[in-house]
Amino acid sequence: MITSQTFLLIGLPGSRFRSREERLIRFKSMYGISPEVASDLWYMCDFRRGTKPKHLLWGLLQLNVYASEHVLTTITGVDRKTFRKWSWACIESIWNSLPDVVKLADRFKAGPYGSKRRTCLMTVDGTDFPIAEPQPFDKKWFCQKTRHAGVRYEVAVCIQTGEIVHVNGPFACGRWPDLKIYRSFLKQMLQPGEMVEADDGYPDLTVRMASHHVSHQDTRARSRARARHEATNKLFKQWGCLRQSFRHPLYKHKYCFGAVVVCTQLSMRREGVPFHVVY
Repeated sequence: MITSQTFLLIGLPGSRFRSREERLIRFKSMYGISPEVASDLWYMCDFRRGTKPKHLLWGLLQLNVYASEHVLTTITGVDRKTFRKWSWACIESIWNSLPDVVKLADRFKAGPYGSKRRTCLMTVDGTDFPIAEPQPFDKKWFCQKTRHAGVRYEVAVCIQTGEIVHVNGPFACGRWPDLKIYRSFLKQMLQPGEMVEADDGYPDLTVRMASHHVSHQDTRARSRARARHEATNKLFKQWGCLRQSFRHPLYKHKYCFGAVVVCTQLSMRREGVPFHVVY
């Protein structure tokens, strides 16, 4: 039986910290999630044969620390080939579980502050992550926000529950603005009459726009919903693989982002969403 205590012992072997609270802080600083969430991942994901709990921790270490292989292999005490094999295998296994964790239909779940009869069920926004400059140079990767090459993902958060219900990407920042990404897929998946909450970068009829005739309370609720979405995006960028310039082959970025989304979603289910919204 692989429990959270098992992951705590494997992740911090021979720890000199006697306080459990201190060990939990150290564990989350190293691996990005709590031992309880690591245990949830172990039983939820379909890992390849031969995978051990320590291999899952190697993958989380790759995602969260994202240091050079020399540093990571020094920490884990294995050679580069072994670390590379098992860490990326676990990251891809976590990414494969993304459809089971993030479902667009979850926006219909009635939370404590509303019901599915609401016209506007989710907030939508794009979030950008830096990557190493592709060669040869191509301006399609240029991101106006970071002034650097980057990729963009679309993320939707359920207003009622605060959970992530949709992700889409990656897209080249310079070629795919937020509105173009939204119209390419998510807009077509909306129910008749359904709208989304977004910022001014989405001038579309299916996006709830600001109005001079709404009450102060309504304006405050909408701002709070968008603020929670930004707080969710910030959770992604606490992981080293998304905060730093991505150095690995670009096709692996979606594996890292998807794995981070799964870990973030499971952490919110365990620890709660950033804050609740009365909408």
